[in-house]
Amino acid sequence: MQRLMPLLARARGRLGLRNDFASQSRRRWVLHPAEETPVPPAIYEPDDLARITGVGENDRIEDELQRLASTTASHAPTMAYELHDVIFTRGHLFSSKMVYRLDTRPFPLVGRRAKTRMREAVLSTSQYGIRYFGHWMTDDLTLTLAAQQMGEPVSALLRPTPHQSQYVSLLDCAVPVHDDVWFDKLVILDDYGQNDYKRRRYGALRDRARVALGATTPPPGVMLLRGRTGADRVLLNEAEVAGALRARGYAILEPEALSARELARACLDTPIVIGVEGSQLVHGISLMSPSGTLIELQPPARFNVLFRGRCACEGIRYACQVGHARGRGTDFTIDLPALERLLDRIEATAVPA
Repeated sequence: MQRLMPLLARARGRLGLRNDFASQSRRRWVLHPAEETPVPPAIYEPDDLARITGVGENDRIEDELQRLASTTASHAPTMAYELHDVIFTRGHLFSSKMVYRLDTRPFPLVGRRAKTRMREAVLSTSQYGIRYFGHWMTDDLTLTLAAQQMGEPVSALLRPTPHQSQYVSLLDCAVPVHDDVWFDKLVILDDYGQNDYKRRRYGALRDRARVALGATTPPPGVMLLRGRTGADRVLLNEAEVAGALRARGYAILEPEALSARELARACLDTPIVIGVEGSQLVHGISLMSPSGTLIELQPPARFNVLFRGRCACEGIRYACQVGHARGRGTDFTIDLPALERLLDRIEATAVPA
């Protein structure tokens, strides 16, 4: 029966029957209710918005502009779902009536026989966190804290990156990792809402970093270089921007060349984090001062303010500057005098830590 679960669960979907974990749960409960909270006003020059020509895949310009201009946010509740007789095999979760895609690998036709059996556990891996580093830092580390509070946490992250392994050690978030395991009872959390429960766990992770690193003296700001890593959006004058920030005393960091501990030591409690919009910024957002400011340098052909919600959860101010399209695709430049004016404005209105 175990081996046939992937086949049976996927057949339900083809027949038009629900096979998601929420619909197939034996029990569900609210860990934290839905909320509506004020959002600190974003800092930007309105004229910048006229240069926007595109957004991320599956996004709409109207939605990104609304997110930028919003002064309130609605947060989904944090929910727990209890399922029985679940197998994790080949990177995905199955019961005879449920499929939960986790890994990027294709669904198997049939499963493998479980090597391990667990009476009960709480999943500490999310659907996006297993695929994207930014989501892992934002979603899965906080999910791990919730799982640790509820029972025995279990991870499905079979192939962690060096940074992920280092952060797990630094922040004391290590949990067992399994493949081909049978769960008599498994709790899956829907934990995407940026509510107060999430805010408290962000703070707990920062506190763990302070304990692990000891006393640090943060620089006045940190620039996290993107270079040519990840999806194309190259800041063609990144070196000139870095030089201007270095002259202001900012630390200039290349995440791919540094360990998680080195990044954490530089970013912990710094009041300003700046860089090209992208997942490398999550190193800074996760550890910067909760009264600080994130500044995203936005390519006009790929404008995205996803991190504004993450910042608003803790009260971190959000700022952005839209660049000028240059070269091909999403390549762009940043106007240095305009950036200096933005920094002056942010530093002059900084909230004391």
